Amino acid sequence: MELFTVTQTNVYFIFLCTLFVDCLSFEDNNVETGWSINENINTKVNSKTLPEDIIENGIYWSSEIESQLPKGFNSGDDNRWLTMVSEKPAIKVSEGCGRQSNRLVMFEDGILSCVRHRQNNDQIQGDIFSFHLARLLGIANLPPAALSRLRKTSSSSASSSSSTTSSLPNSQRVGLNPVWDQVKPSLHLAQWSTDKSVVVTQWVPDLVPAFIPFSLRRSSEPTLYPVVDDLIPGTSLTGNNNNTNQSSINLPYLADLAQWSDLIVFDYLTANLDRIVNNMFNRQWNPDMMDSPAHNLVKVKSTGLLLFLDNESGLLHGYRLLRKYEPFHRKLLNGTCVFRRSTVEALEKLHRDGNLIQLLRHSLNKSGYNPKTHNLPFLPDRNANILKSRLATVIEQIDKCRSLFGSCEKSPCASRNDL
Repeated sequence: MELFTVTQTNVYFIFLCTLFVDCLSFEDNNVETGWSINENINTKVNSKTLPEDIIENGIYWSSEIESQLPKGFNSGDDNRWLTMVSEKPAIKVSEGCGRQSNRLVMFEDGILSCVRHRQNNDQIQGDIFSFHLARLLGIANLPPAALSRLRKTSSSSASSSSSTTSSLPNSQRVGLNPVWDQVKPSLHLAQWSTDKSVVVTQWVPDLVPAFIPFSLRRSSEPTLYPVVDDLIPGTSLTGNNNNTNQSSINLPYLADLAQWSDLIVFDYLTANLDRIVNNMFNRQWNPDMMDSPAHNLVKVKSTGLLLFLDNESGLLHGYRLLRKYEPFHRKLLNGTCVFRRSTVEALEKLHRDGNLIQLLRHSLNKSGYNPKTHNLPFLPDRNANILKSRLATVIEQIDKCRSLFGSCEKSPCASRNDL
């Protein structure tokens, strides 16, 4: 699956090496970063009004923009993929799909998948847990993904194997899941441990690089506000804000921005540091880094759908590094004041009901996840508390944006006059 270029892969390795060298433990859920929720929302509201049919109620993408959004993946796609992963045998394994340990796998009937194998549990946890969190939020930009056990026996039975077989590869010593039995030699060549579960993600063709929107490339103040400078292509770079009208609106660009607003919220919740934060962090060595394609983000050329790939740093590894990277995460969130209405409704319901962790566990269990069977524990309590805290921070940001840019039917609309 050609989801990553060679250049992107190299950057990925360099970045991870940097992370591990300076890995700091996260001791407190409330990180003192010096970034206030109001950090970026202290500027004037642009006096030039936006054309109609772009923003509703001050902070939501309009129904006109929503109608331009490409179709993503839905629960039907996820269920069909889960059935395929559980029943179709793998018939061919080849290199590809980015990192060296990943494999492009062909299943029966020619179905292609990118399969992620990792030695560290938290990378598999981060990837599959982040996927299910996205679905709880109604975010359809992640291709269907499912866990698959490489072997059919438990760890306990493997440990009780006789000494006469201990020198044999795991794939020969332990019975494989029938799904993987035909490609046993390829798994051995790939040096995959059959003690591990893998993440099987639907392969998507026709991909091109995705670039960071103009307004988010600003080094001092990346913003996605409901103002002309942020939403109309070219105005923030050329300074030509005059005579903006409906005929000059680039709807595909706005459809990109609507997907980016979901991405910023999603990456803040998961603390994913392998996407735009990667570009922001590496700008200290390469001033043009923000002009490069976004890391682990691609676009389906034919539809314009953004694919949020490689979420393995989410919820676990990213949370351990919050002290170092929270300023980047918060800067992006604080600079965002346009949202998809459906995403806000999902966020507010999860926050109001207080059942995010229970729903996340239920979603995983429904997909066949079992901590013992997959040798993959659920999200630790500490990480669950961090996730809930970050959800509250997102809600606070939405409320702040609503107070500044929202409809005058909502209080305190008058605060707009103070800017």
